[in-house]
Amino acid sequence: MMRLTQNTVVTIVALMALLLATLACGSGTDSPNRDGGNTASGGGGSTSSSTSGSSTSSTSGTSSESQNAPVAPSGGSGEASGNSSSTSGSGGSTNDSAGGAATGDDVAGGNAFTVSNDMGRVDNDMGYLYLTGEITNTSGRWVKAVRIDFQLLDGSGNEIFTDRTYAYPFVAAPGGTLVYEYVRSLSAINGTYASHKVEVSAIVTTDEQQGVVENVVVEDDGDYVMINGTFRSSGRDACFNPQPIAAMYTASGKLYRVEAHSPTDAQGNFYNDLPAGNTLSFSFGMSKPTGEAMGEVKVWASCGG
Repeated sequence: MMRLTQNTVVTIVALMALLLATLACGSGTDSPNRDGGNTASGGGGSTSSSTSGSSTSSTSGTSSESQNAPVAPSGGSGEASGNSSSTSGSGGSTNDSAGGAATGDDVAGGNAFTVSNDMGRVDNDMGYLYLTGEITNTSGRWVKAVRIDFQLLDGSGNEIFTDRTYAYPFVAAPGGTLVYEYVRSLSAINGTYASHKVEVSAIVTTDEQQGVVENVVVEDDGDYVMINGTFRSSGRDACFNPQPIAAMYTASGKLYRVEAHSPTDAQGNFYNDLPAGNTLSFSFGMSKPTGEAMGEVKVWASCGG
């Protein structure tokens, strides 16, 4: 029998330890993408969120003429330049709202909307383009986050700029009227504006009216008018982001300006929520048209957005 010396035993133990260490390292090797057993995909391009049908505070989408459209005193003078514009008010494209992209099932399309009183106005003195218009919800459904996509054209019909805005009120009933105003610096447009096209889309919702404006008074204040009244949260839930929406028209019936006013409390804080049944007072000004006498001012209530 071979007798093992102390040196031999030490050598054998060292070799066995080296072998075990090698085997342990080989069995524990991770792939570069391994993280808790899952491989993450980069880019985020496949993710999508939808905002259809969720409970959101709504507005008076019908904008009753008798209740919400007081007639303003006539006045105003000066000159404005108007530009004819072409529209395609069919809607039907996918829509983004409040950070979420809607799917086709969420969007009111086809002949869901009618665009009217759509015009472009260039103010060369101030260096701005104003696009205004009215939208009628002909979808037969309640909709929210009504989006207007613009295509600006030059005199030859070439596209020189594209952008989007949203209409007011935030929620519209079947047959309801909404208004919009888009303002863009002329220096941001790559060309000379001559006309534009619009496309309208919206998210179908179950929300209904949750706010009304009452006791609206329009006071003449020289080159401005002051719009005063009461906003009441009329739904079962609180009205989120309560805003009175005013649309000013010229004497000939053209939509001149749209103003979304965010009231504040006595401390100057904006109202995030107006509890059901509560009211707040509002007062804000709008400048009169230049170049044509002012006609009426219509006021809506808007919740949400």
